[in-house]
Amino acid sequence: MYKTIANVLTFALRRRSTGILWAKFRLRLKELGKSEATEAREWAASKSEDAASFMSKLDSNLQNETHLFVQKVVYESVPTVQQLAFKGIDLGGGGSIDLIYFLCRFLKPNYVLETGVAAGWSSYAVLEALSENEKGFLDSSDLPYFRIENPEQYIGILIPDRLRNLKNWDLQTKGDTENLKGFLRGNKKYSIVHYDSDKRKTSRLDFLKRIEPWLDNKAVLIMDDIQDNLAFKEYVLSRTLTFKVFEYEGKYIGIIFQVDSLNPR
Repeated sequence: MYKTIANVLTFALRRRSTGILWAKFRLRLKELGKSEATEAREWAASKSEDAASFMSKLDSNLQNETHLFVQKVVYESVPTVQQLAFKGIDLGGGGSIDLIYFLCRFLKPNYVLETGVAAGWSSYAVLEALSENEKGFLDSSDLPYFRIENPEQYIGILIPDRLRNLKNWDLQTKGDTENLKGFLRGNKKYSIVHYDSDKRKTSRLDFLKRIEPWLDNKAVLIMDDIQDNLAFKEYVLSRTLTFKVFEYEGKYIGIIFQVDSLNPR
């Protein structure tokens, strides 16, 4: 407990970090006592489909490839995850890396954006898919886990050097507000966006509004943990968007897409 507090204070004393922590505190106060989790979970569960069936209908061969990829990643990552656990560090699990890998291979994007890197499960999936595609760039926005001592050293720790050395990965660690200023510029358009950072409703809706001009006309947007609040539901229903919901280990992933071929019947 005392060590966690010390780590938070150390992070807060950094000049660039004070504003980040203050912004998070304000958002937490704003949404205090306004939990939508029960309603959001019930809605997500009512819309949930089977992810394996979704992928199989699109491309069964690619689904098999995806399955082998996930097996490889889990096997390779076991020693590192065990080392982190021994230190009392939990950076989250792999979640929907199968879906992320599959979509990146299926759509062969030129640009992918993700928010929330942590140990690098999703980053690994994207970079491996881009390597197989032999094209594409990944922009990653993260903010270190400030409750951990020297947290920067753990960002993307699972990603092997062979993928880092391809130099198609731009990782920024100043938080979404600052990182996106650098990413969202020029003529760049993203084909795949994966949101897995600040889970508060206001942050999700702000991000969705901010990213809209930077999506290409076939973009797919993936949002983790949509059971936490009604941000995803309100966004897709208010705009009459095509979407799907998948369940992963008791949590729900929402996908918004504009590509007819990604709506198998």
